[in-house]
Amino acid sequence: MTNSQVESFRTHSNYIRAFATLVGEDSQQFAHKIEQSGCLTKGTKTTIDSQQVLSSLRNAWGTELLINMGKHFVHESELVKLSNNWSTVQAYYVLYHSTQAVAVAKDYVRPPNHPRTQSLFHNLWAARNLCLEPWTLAYGFDGPQNIPSNITVDDDIHNWSLCSPASAWSLACKALKTTREDKLDKSYRKAREKKRVEKRKFLKQQQAERIEIGKRPKIIRNVPLPQLTPEEKQLVDHKEPPTAIIDYLYRLRIKTNYVDSGMFTDGPENDYESIQVRDDLNIIAGGNLLLAELTVSNIVSHDVFFGWINDWIRANVPNHPASAIRNRLQIHKQM
Repeated sequence: MTNSQVESFRTHSNYIRAFATLVGEDSQQFAHKIEQSGCLTKGTKTTIDSQQVLSSLRNAWGTELLINMGKHFVHESELVKLSNNWSTVQAYYVLYHSTQAVAVAKDYVRPPNHPRTQSLFHNLWAARNLCLEPWTLAYGFDGPQNIPSNITVDDDIHNWSLCSPASAWSLACKALKTTREDKLDKSYRKAREKKRVEKRKFLKQQQAERIEIGKRPKIIRNVPLPQLTPEEKQLVDHKEPPTAIIDYLYRLRIKTNYVDSGMFTDGPENDYESIQVRDDLNIIAGGNLLLAELTVSNIVSHDVFFGWINDWIRANVPNHPASAIRNRLQIHKQM
């Protein structure tokens, strides 16, 4: 265990808790909130690629089931910590596959990669000026987006501040803000590299002109990586898309897979913290799937969708009443 791993865990477990708090633990209440939000498509379509929609839903359901299995069957402390590494990745892929299901149901071409899927997630939810937190929540160059009028976001909230229903908004925005800052750093680097390429081209052009008029060529040395002017940085900032929860989970996936795999195993200071992360990831995954399911159901018809989800449950979780998808089935029965 290192101090950096403890600090990283405190930060990201708090961000995850904030998103889960915004979703809420009551699926029935969240379903009502989805219906009232105005985000559901009206009318049934018959021309969509139903098999692709169902394939993406099955991928999302299967991925969520893996997270559920960890919650119900993994209890030993070290295994809970280890499973959180994978549950973080799985939570991202629940959003990834469910976004693709909704996209195809809405007649979009299925996005072929992570950046396009993340961009489409933003277009489906955060770009619509709705308030269905945390899915419509975003952070752009001008700050947080889709915040209710009665909520004040504290941009300077500390990462480790106690998460409550009130502070969850600020913490979730902090997660999106820092995610965007990470992406901006990469975009700044690309802009500086482009500026260096342009400088090299300019020097080569100057060299060619000297040679053409008979002057001795100058030695072209290594061109240092140039800085961006404030105006150039602002231009890059304005071009950087807003970040949403899918971007944050992707950032977390990369961190746990490739950068700091010990954050969830070595960072927690007690067993409860690990259990809380696991439960929160289940809430986030389940909330996103409920949103995707209700959206798709409205498009393909309730009867068609109910047949899909019922058949999948019979084939995969027939005797496990505690699984999240079986609990959501009761909601769909009432629709």
